[in-house]
Amino acid sequence: MAEGHRERLKKRFLKEGLSNFEDYQALELLLFYAIPRKDTSPIARALIKRFGSFSAVLDAPVEELQKVEGMGEASAVYLHLLPAMANYYMNDLCRYKKQITSTKEAGDYLKPQFIGKTNEMVYLLCLDSGGRILYGDFVNEGTVELASLPLRSIVEIVLRVGASSVILAHNHPRGFALPSREDIASTHALQQSLHCLGIRLLDHLIVAENDYVSLSESNQLLSL
Repeated sequence: MAEGHRERLKKRFLKEGLSNFEDYQALELLLFYAIPRKDTSPIARALIKRFGSFSAVLDAPVEELQKVEGMGEASAVYLHLLPAMANYYMNDLCRYKKQITSTKEAGDYLKPQFIGKTNEMVYLLCLDSGGRILYGDFVNEGTVELASLPLRSIVEIVLRVGASSVILAHNHPRGFALPSREDIASTHALQQSLHCLGIRLLDHLIVAENDYVSLSESNQLLSL
């Protein structure tokens, strides 16, 4: 029973990622690899109950983690190691981060992000002053025909990562790589908001299948 549950949870992660997991389920999945022959669900639930959240568990001292029934030194060290590993990963990534210096490079980087996406989605790329990538991820998902630009979320991310410039992209899953009036209007609104903060919106790419249109190259950005 326990082994079957483990396999189902692993397969669910491989299929869906962690976005629909409860905190205790994500923690339970991690504990599979530290506690191989025990039901980790009660332990994960007890950890969440004691510390309050997934992140609080990972940030807890090893000595405190060991006070939870079922947690030994090895499993406590394993959980405590994860935030340090995540930080190590991010620092390593930054040492080798990709540089975007042209519309073609932006298109080559962004087009693959939309492979398999059946709804309109908005992708945010934040760059430093040398064009190196500080952040890249989807910031909104809409319907087959519409995805709005989440201006507030974008501004918060841009300020958090300390970006000097921004490139946006969104897809038209069932249309052509041509901007709508709404696309242009919302792009201008974001461009003005970022300009007030001293941050440049370099481009907004509209992606459809293996094609894209650059609002910058088609002179549809504001001259600020």
